[in-house]
Amino acid sequence: MDITFDNPAWLWLALLGLPMAYFAIRDFRAAMSTYRAWSAAIARVVLIALLATMLAGASSVRETKRLAVVAVVDVSDSMTFFANEFSEFGTNPDGTRRTYRQAVLHFLQDTGRVRTNEDLLGVVVYAGSSMAVSLPSAGGAADIEIEHTLADGTDLDSALRLAELIFPPDAARRIVLISDGNENMGDSLRAARELSSTANPVRIDVAPVTYRVRNEVMIEAIDAPPRSTTGATIPLRVVLNSTNTTRGTINLRYNGELRNINPATTQLGRPVTLNEGRNIVILQVPLSEAEVLHRLEVVYTPDNEADDRIAQNNRAETIVTTQQRGTVLLVDGRPERSAGVTNPLDAVLREAEIPVRTITPRDLGNTLDQLNAFDLIILQDVGAGDLPRRTHALLADYVNLMGGGLVMVGGYKSFGAGGWMGTEVEPILPVRLDLPDEMVTAQAAVSFIIDSSGSMAAQVNFGSRTQQQIANDGAAQAILALDRTDQVEVLEFNSVTRTVVPMGRNTDPQRSAARVRSISPGGGTVLIPAMRQGGRALLDTDAAVKHMIILSDGVSQGSPEEMEAIASELRRNGITVSTIAIGDYADLRTLESIAVAGDGKFHNVTDPNLVQSVFLKEIEVVRRPMVREGAFQPMVTGGGSPLINGVVGWTDVLAGNRTIPPLGGLVLTQAKP
Repeated sequence: MDITFDNPAWLWLALLGLPMAYFAIRDFRAAMSTYRAWSAAIARVVLIALLATMLAGASSVRETKRLAVVAVVDVSDSMTFFANEFSEFGTNPDGTRRTYRQAVLHFLQDTGRVRTNEDLLGVVVYAGSSMAVSLPSAGGAADIEIEHTLADGTDLDSALRLAELIFPPDAARRIVLISDGNENMGDSLRAARELSSTANPVRIDVAPVTYRVRNEVMIEAIDAPPRSTTGATIPLRVVLNSTNTTRGTINLRYNGELRNINPATTQLGRPVTLNEGRNIVILQVPLSEAEVLHRLEVVYTPDNEADDRIAQNNRAETIVTTQQRGTVLLVDGRPERSAGVTNPLDAVLREAEIPVRTITPRDLGNTLDQLNAFDLIILQDVGAGDLPRRTHALLADYVNLMGGGLVMVGGYKSFGAGGWMGTEVEPILPVRLDLPDEMVTAQAAVSFIIDSSGSMAAQVNFGSRTQQQIANDGAAQAILALDRTDQVEVLEFNSVTRTVVPMGRNTDPQRSAARVRSISPGGGTVLIPAMRQGGRALLDTDAAVKHMIILSDGVSQGSPEEMEAIASELRRNGITVSTIAIGDYADLRTLESIAVAGDGKFHNVTDPNLVQSVFLKEIEVVRRPMVREGAFQPMVTGGGSPLINGVVGWTDVLAGNRTIPPLGGLVLTQAKP
């Protein structure tokens, strides 16, 4: 072990100890014994030396031969399209042309052969979002899957930061970046500088993927005014990029129907000749007076298919809205009102002659077009788990991109109590959902127990995502929805039980979520040891609310009666147990009996895409301490929102001029700057 100093110049301060020792001996010998005088002098010298060492930034350096390598692999469209088409990755042993995926795995396997047994390999894939598909571990790369469906775009910045999060603390750190270097989100150079300047710096090596695109046409962009007047004719600017001179046809779909863009002829499409490089075509599009939302999609078709090898980038779309009278979409999260009970807010809006449509959360549209037909969306007591995750992002886009209005009305399932923390909706709300420590009076502890048996590798709805990935995402989002004062544990179980996140404060939810998303399937199904381990961890906490959530897709080895007995014992010790059954082969009877014995809820999820909603509903249970019930007099602070124009102010209440009706409860939040 070596000792290093960040600012060694401060060590000169230690020389002050010598004159201080001299004067201490000289002055103290007259008043005390020689032994005590020397002791006081030595103490002063030691104190000055320690102070100088602290200011110099002394630190111990322990060398390790263990190396952790995280491969950061670009799987964005530019790689899946262009790299596969225009790069040469060699051939497979059977003589076939090697694909980009096969080339990456071959590269990682070659890297694995030269590593020692102590070294570790992990993999992060990225496009517009990032995913840790393998935590740093010993072994090869043969069983690593790099093809995943991620958000559109290329965000290398986030991928590098995620890779840094999954490194183990006791190994040297190294990133191998496999990419074409193109990015349209974040700042990867800044991320690289920050990672290389930490106390335990990360070295970044690059394996560049190069290609030269040939015989290709793509639509780079289409531009139109976002808003227009009813019945107007708008210019639609289409930008095409071609690698060579070619000919083709542009077609326009207006709200899904082909439209004639050649007024002088009956031919629907417009023939175009494209030069090498960027080409701009202007289309004049008359807007229908009967529509509020106008979705315009442009499609390019080459005359000769050999001149355009990739068809996926030959289309683009944009949306134009025309102004009509404002309409409100009221999403009512109270299921009992669906039986015909009038929603009071609906009645108030109608009395004010404001057009309003009231629906349940399950009827909320799942496309931006459907949401954009309304000027304002009100979420009334709607929890994050009542809506699919993709709808959270749609609501954020509706506000940020389309300028729509969003109101969240308080209730048991609103704000932090409804699990909205960590979702895409949280940043656009006018209040913060996390609370100061002194406001959280009932801390929660949650143990997530997730099945990682081999059957969890089953693909969902013939897509590219597995049950394991969907379950991991649901648990990760639940962790993000918990408060930082809560305690969290994540266990995965197959033939054995493994601790993914040890029980502790949720101080770094992003890191915990990244580790959960790296759980991979394999092995059998043995639940009982995981229940016992999770129960012990919950019993050792001092939380007021203790909850266990079990997810499984199969039949566990062991006695169902023993599992039920464990759940009953946990309930007697103040721990509730909920269960989630996923897939067609889950042991529904046993999982339901565990939930009943544990005084929790049983969820039979027939559509795996709803797993995240179920996890968020379970978080609503432990976030109930964020709800305060009891009559109180509300106060209008004048936050600047037009929503409260005309609402009586607090000074009027004090003066006795007007009164605001008292409310019966509130959801705790914090003010936002």
